[in-house]
Amino acid sequence: MWTDDTADFFKFTAQDGVYYNFELADATEDLTIEGESGDAVFSIIDKSTGNTVLENVTECSKLALPAGKYNLKVVHGESPAKDSCYRLRYSSATVGTISFAATDVKVSEGAAYVNLTLNRSASDGAVRVNFTTVAGTAEPGKDYYPTNGIVAWAPGDSGAKTIRVRLIPDLYPTWEPSKKFSFRIEPFEGPLAEKEYPATVSGTNVAVVTITESGKPLF
Repeated sequence: MWTDDTADFFKFTAQDGVYYNFELADATEDLTIEGESGDAVFSIIDKSTGNTVLENVTECSKLALPAGKYNLKVVHGESPAKDSCYRLRYSSATVGTISFAATDVKVSEGAAYVNLTLNRSASDGAVRVNFTTVAGTAEPGKDYYPTNGIVAWAPGDSGAKTIRVRLIPDLYPTWEPSKKFSFRIEPFEGPLAEKEYPATVSGTNVAVVTITESGKPLF
């Protein structure tokens, strides 16, 4: 980058479920630019809206962007412009998204449990989601055992995960209308491990479980 350069531009396309890492480094040192090692900074601009996502930084990590086209703009920093050179490092992690295999699940009242399955669309990095049951016309402690917890995928793992919710059969079977409860997932909130990324839920974050009556009404 020469003293009279206005800017350098790098174009890239962001995708859902991908996290981006950018770093400006001195061309001769494996160090982030600071002090006398250079005066370049970069900004990221959404091409469709013109909005600046990041402004005048030297690095960013685990950056999630809405799908679309972007410009990465490298300019001189606040110090007086001078002839300098830089290396722009780039990497990405295709973490993927988490989704329900089915969002409308039916189970007979006489069943011992119902299974809810979650899919992950990619395998880079680790991700976690919280899950919990939510009461509806089916009552926790009467029709099913309420449950909550965390589902985790390790780096390299894109396999389906199944959570089992236990049902409570009627002590004295009698006909009654179908009942429903929900099963909700949310991205894990809390400190992330070094190779862990925030989870992204694709589609709805709620599955509805319908407990159907196995018998027939008397009248």
